[in-house]
Amino acid sequence: MMNKTQPKNRNEKEISGYRDVLKLIHEQYDYIPITVNSILEMHKQLFAYTGSTWGGNFKDSDNQIVTKYADGREEVRFNPPKAFITPELVKNLCDAYNQAIQKDEISPLLLSGAFIFDFVSIHPFRDGNGRMSRLLMLLTMYKAGFDVGKYISIERSIEDTKTEYYQALKESSASWNDNQNDYLPFLD
Repeated sequence: MMNKTQPKNRNEKEISGYRDVLKLIHEQYDYIPITVNSILEMHKQLFAYTGSTWGGNFKDSDNQIVTKYADGREEVRFNPPKAFITPELVKNLCDAYNQAIQKDEISPLLLSGAFIFDFVSIHPFRDGNGRMSRLLMLLTMYKAGFDVGKYISIERSIEDTKTEYYQALKESSASWNDNQNDYLPFLD
């Protein structure tokens, strides 16, 4: 973790990329706009050690959010939007978030949560959506003046409450594709 050795396996490579983006956000959050280009650049950095070809690129095929159970069963939990509309959806999300922040009519903490939920629901990448959502949560919170990332690990908090986190995602995801979802379970 001290950046003195090269990562040896996939886990170490992914952790190294995550560490680099985390450091960037901690040190430069004021200068990172909430835009498509910033998100793609952070995603590219996230996969910089892996040799992947998808780092920094939106998904190129449709995907599903699937729950895998210990007994081998699988259940489709959510169908994100089609790959071909992903760039437009992420752009619209960033634009709407930035406009809402400028209007200053809704708490930036609530806007951050709604932004992250919609980002996760769009599920814009082939891999790394969860990591990117946590990094973007940290970024939007820092930009709003909530320095929570200096004192606690958002990643650890989500890991410690994983069952409740996924349940809240599921509850808020109902009817998301029809723009009829309830953000409250996720925000809570």
